[in-house]
Amino acid sequence: MEFYIEYNPYTLNTIYKKNGIEVLNSNIYDKRNARLQTLFNESENWEGLISEIVNECNSGVLNIKFKGRAIDFEDLEIAVEEHNEKEKTEITLDYIQSKSDEFIFSNIENLFKELKEEEAILSSDSEKNSKQQTIFEFYEKQKENIFDINVIATMSSGKSTLINALLGTELLPSKNEACTATVASILDNDNLENYEVEVINKYGEKIELEMVLEEVNTAEMINRFRKKATLSELERINENKNIHKIILEGNIPAVSSEKIKLKLNDTPGPNNSRDENHKIVTMNFIKNDNSVVLYILNAQQLEINDDKNLLEEISKEMKKAGKQSHDRFIFVINKADSLDDEKGELKNLKFKVNRYLDNFGIKNPILVPLSSRQSLLTRKNANGESLTKHEKKDLGGNLLFLDDKDEKGYHLEQYATLSPSIKEKLKIEYGEKVKENDEEGQILIQTGIRGLEELLKEYIDKYAYPIKVRELIDDVESTLKSVIEKEKFDEFIAKGEIEVKKIRDEIEKTEIDTTRREQIKKELNEEIQKIEENFKEKINIGERELLGKITNLKNKTYDSYKGKKLVIDSFKDEEEKLAKKIESEFASYSKSFTESLELELKKIDRRVTEQYIEKIKEISENIKIGKMELGNIKSISNFVNIDLISESNNSNELKKLIEKIPNPEKSGFLGKLKFWKSNEVEVVNFEEFAHKMFDNATNHFNNYIDNVKEYLENIMDEYRKWINSKVKDLENEIQNILIDIKRRLDKKTELEGNMENIKQRKEWFESKLKKIQTMLNF
Repeated sequence: MEFYIEYNPYTLNTIYKKNGIEVLNSNIYDKRNARLQTLFNESENWEGLISEIVNECNSGVLNIKFKGRAIDFEDLEIAVEEHNEKEKTEITLDYIQSKSDEFIFSNIENLFKELKEEEAILSSDSEKNSKQQTIFEFYEKQKENIFDINVIATMSSGKSTLINALLGTELLPSKNEACTATVASILDNDNLENYEVEVINKYGEKIELEMVLEEVNTAEMINRFRKKATLSELERINENKNIHKIILEGNIPAVSSEKIKLKLNDTPGPNNSRDENHKIVTMNFIKNDNSVVLYILNAQQLEINDDKNLLEEISKEMKKAGKQSHDRFIFVINKADSLDDEKGELKNLKFKVNRYLDNFGIKNPILVPLSSRQSLLTRKNANGESLTKHEKKDLGGNLLFLDDKDEKGYHLEQYATLSPSIKEKLKIEYGEKVKENDEEGQILIQTGIRGLEELLKEYIDKYAYPIKVRELIDDVESTLKSVIEKEKFDEFIAKGEIEVKKIRDEIEKTEIDTTRREQIKKELNEEIQKIEENFKEKINIGERELLGKITNLKNKTYDSYKGKKLVIDSFKDEEEKLAKKIESEFASYSKSFTESLELELKKIDRRVTEQYIEKIKEISENIKIGKMELGNIKSISNFVNIDLISESNNSNELKKLIEKIPNPEKSGFLGKLKFWKSNEVEVVNFEEFAHKMFDNATNHFNNYIDNVKEYLENIMDEYRKWINSKVKDLENEIQNILIDIKRRLDKKTELEGNMENIKQRKEWFESKLKKIQTMLNF
C-alpha cells in the first residue's frame, strides 16, 4: 500500500493520494488546507495524521511518499517513528525534494524587478492594500519583517548573560537582574558594526540621551536620540525610573537578517514589582503566536514559586494549535555546567525538568541545557575583548568541556532536544573545529549555545518564513487581478463590445439600490445580538453554579459553628481559616471562568469574522458592471482578506477590554472578608460573624459578575461599531469604483485609439499573474 503526501507550506495546500488516486470526501481531505505541524496531534474528531492515514488505508503496513521541504519531512519522520513504536505499525518513508526557500525567494525578487516596468499602474491609490501600501512598499516591508524572540526568566537564572552570549558581547547589564524593570529589545541589523541605543518613556516617546546620561561622548552620537551603546551607559539607563524601554540595534552574529530580522525581547522578571504593566507585557509575549519564547530555568534551582503562574499560562498556549504552538516554547536550562556529569547529574537533568514541567501539564518540552556564562566568555575572548581577572578565572571552567586522553569533556548539546538535521549539522561543524584545532569553536557547540541558535533558525524556516512569503504572494496576486479586471474593461470599451448606455444604467441602478447592503448590515448586527444573549446566558449559568457552591459552603459552615462562641485568639485562627476557604473557592471558580471567557471570546471573534466575510462577499461578488466584477478589484477584495481583517478590526481594543476583566486573586479579596476589628470584643459569636462574612462575600461575587457583564457589553459594542464602520467604508469604495468606471466610459474615444497598447498591457499583466500563481507550486 502506498500513500502520497505533497505538502506546500506556502500555499497551505496538501495533496493526499492513496495508490495514486487522490483522497476525497474523508477526514484527511477536510484537513488539506491545514499546516502540517498542526495535524500530528489528536483533536476533536481527529486521531492524528498518521492514525488517520492508517485508517484510510485500512492497514498498518504501508509506504508513505512525501514531497515537500526537508524541514517538514523531519517532523513527519518523528511522527511515524513514534506511531510505529506505540502502535506496532510498519510504516516506511520516502522523501521527494521540492523547491528550496532560496529558489522561491530568488524568483520573487526577479518578478518584482519585472513588475517595476509598470510601477505607475501597480502603485496607484486604488491598488493599495488596507494599510495604504503599494505592492512594492509591502515587499520592502516583508523583507524587513521582524520576528520576536521573547526571553523570559525568573530570578538569578542568567537571562542577561544568555542574551549577551547570543549577541557575542557583554551589552546588557546583568547585576540586580531580578530588579530589572525596563523592557530591552535588540533588533538584528547585519549592516551595523556596533550596537546603537535609543530609550523610550512610558508614553512611547523617544528621550534625548543627554537628558538621561549626564556625560555623553559626542563622537559616539548618531543623533540626539541615538548613540553607540556601551555596558556602563546601559547600566545607568536601566536604573533610570523614567525609562520604560531600551531599544538596541546591531548585528546578532549567529542569525542572518536576510530572510527575517530577529528581535530579542528581554523582559523584566515576573517577580518585578516596579511596574505592574510589565506582568501584562510578559503575558502578551507568551500569548503572541508569531514569536518564540525562550523560558530560562536555573539548573541549580529548578522549582521556585515565581514560575507557577507563567508556566500555567505557557502550558495553556502550548496546547492551542498542534506542533507549532508546542515548538515556539524552548526551555533553556542554564548553568547546566554546574552539575556533576560523573555523578550522573547531567543525565538525570532531563528527567528532573520533564517531571517538574509535567506538574503544569507541559508534555515533551524542547529542552536545551546550556552554559551561557562559558558561552559568553568564550565569545568575548575569541573577539579579543578584554576580560577581568574574575572572568579569566571563570574562563578556566572551559577545561570542563575539553576532551583529554583520559576522559571526555562536557557535551551539553547531546542532552538537548534537537532535530536530526541540527544534530547532523553540529556533528559536522564539531568535526571541522577539531580538524582546525579550534578549541573555542568546539566549546561553543559543547556549551549548548550553537544548538540553541540552530533551533531558532529552524523555527523561522519552518513556520515564520512561509507565512511571510504567502502574504507577499497574496498581495501581488490580488493587485494583478485587479489591474487585469480594469484593463479588460478598457479593452471591451475600446472594441465596442459593451454598450455604453447599458453600462450607465447598471451604474445608476447600483448607486440607487443600497437596500441589500443595508439589510446585510442589519443581519450582522442581529447576529451580534444573538451572540451576546447566548454569552450572557452562559455567564448566568456560571453565576448560579458559583452561588450554589457558596451556599453549600455556607450551610456546612453554619452547621459546624452553630451556637459557637470563641475567645479572641481562637477566633483569629478560625477567621483566617474561613476567609481563606471562601477565597480559595472563589479564586478557583473565577480562574476557570475567566479562562472559559477568553476561549469563548476567541470563538466569538472567529464567528463574527466569518459572518462578516460571508456577507461582504455576497455584496462584492454580486456587483457586476458590464464585464467588470467588482469582487476582483483590489480595494474591494481588501474587505474580505482574512489576514487584513485580523489586523484592522478592533482586536487590540478587545484584548485591552479582556485584560480589564477583574482578577479576584489580585483585588485584595481576603482583606475585604476580614472586616472584623479585634479590639471591639473579647468573645465572639462565630455563627453570627460567619453570616456577615458570607453576606460580604456574596456581594463581592455579585459585583464581579456585574463587572464581567459590563465588559461583555463593551466588547459587543466594539464589534457593532466595527461592522457598521466596515460596511460604510465598503459603500464608499463601491461609489469610488463607479466614479472610476464613469471616467473610463468618458474616455471611450481615447481608449479606441490606444486599443493595441491596452491589449498588450493586459496580456503582460496576465503573464505575470500566471507566473506568480505557479511560482509556489511544488
